[in-house]
Amino acid sequence: MEIHRARDLVVRQRTQVVNTTRSILQEFEHILSTGIEAVSKFAREHGIEEQLEMPEIADGILGVMYYQLKGPNARIDELTKPIEQHAWLDADARRLMRMPGIGPITASATGAVSMA
Repeated sequence: MEIHRARDLVVRQRTQVVNTTRSILQEFEHILSTGIEAVSKFAREHGIEEQLEMPEIADGILGVMYYQLKGPNARIDELTKPIEQHAWLDADARRLMRMPGIGPITASATGAVSMA
């Protein structure tokens, strides 16, 4: 289904922004835990609390990265909702979701592939 491809694209874009942000921070010895939530939390707090010790241009680039991070998160949520709704309405997807580790996204994608 096209919606799965669109969601996958946005997830990959978000991953690129997160990796770039982590790389910039690491360059100035600010190490974050792995995962999108660690960078998202850091982005929410940046600017509210004290500024990091880094050149102004790097701080400005981080601001751009944080702004870029907001968009994909919202788009992923918008694309995930109809996928999840479809999975709960589809009998095959519901059956797949009974398996451990299979959620609505995977079940819906698997169902979409088997129907093609």
